[in-house]
Amino acid sequence: MLALPVTLNSAELTAWLGQWLWPMFRIAAAVWIMPLFGGQSISPKARWALVVTLTFLVAPTVGSIPKVEALSPAAIVITFQQIGIGLAFGFLLRLWLALFAMVGQIISMQMGLAMAVMNDPSNGPGVAVLGSWFSTIASLAFLAMDGHLVAFTVLLESFQTMPIGTGFADVIWHDLANMGSWLFAGSLLVALPSVISMLIVNMAFGVMNRAAPQLNIIALGFPMTMLFGMVTVLFTMTALPGMLVTLTTEVLQLMQTLAGG
Repeated sequence: MLALPVTLNSAELTAWLGQWLWPMFRIAAAVWIMPLFGGQSISPKARWALVVTLTFLVAPTVGSIPKVEALSPAAIVITFQQIGIGLAFGFLLRLWLALFAMVGQIISMQMGLAMAVMNDPSNGPGVAVLGSWFSTIASLAFLAMDGHLVAFTVLLESFQTMPIGTGFADVIWHDLANMGSWLFAGSLLVALPSVISMLIVNMAFGVMNRAAPQLNIIALGFPMTMLFGMVTVLFTMTALPGMLVTLTTEVLQLMQTLAGG
């Protein structure tokens, strides 16, 4: 008995490949830019193993795939849509981590440690020591709160709420643009106690310079500014856990909003 040959046209073949490749594009783009997983400290083989594993888990549940011709404009548009969606999800977490790096930068500028920089594989060269310290604390707290599991859950659920072949709505792009103001407002809100305290200290040294010009304010003020700065950092750390939970919750909720949840 002869078996009938199986025939597949170009659209069906593209849909079959898209069942695996298009989810992989979205997941790979998110993991590539996502902090903690997309940095240089993680080997590319480990990242690709994570991407392939997540794709293997989510591909059977993505639902219907658009049947378009291979290498057609429609297929290219869908591919770029998946890459854009993944980059948007990873970009939100990248902004979240940059917020705490900016907090350390603001405090360092106020207490005279802006010149003390170090090479950070996650944020690049020229990162303030306090910025790297705040980023490390935020990253460890993010892992302790299982924030990475929530982020991956929202990313995988986006295939149900935002099926392949659909893009972002206009309001979503507006929310992404507003994240720039959220970055500066959030970092200033966390660093505001230190900024105000160091402003008072600098004003006190200014009064001392006018009252007693013979004092060497530069030699006296620099170590005192650093000393008071360390005290303000200590008080900032007492309020950091609550702010960290609030800011992390806002980012994860925005990720759910982007996914249509």
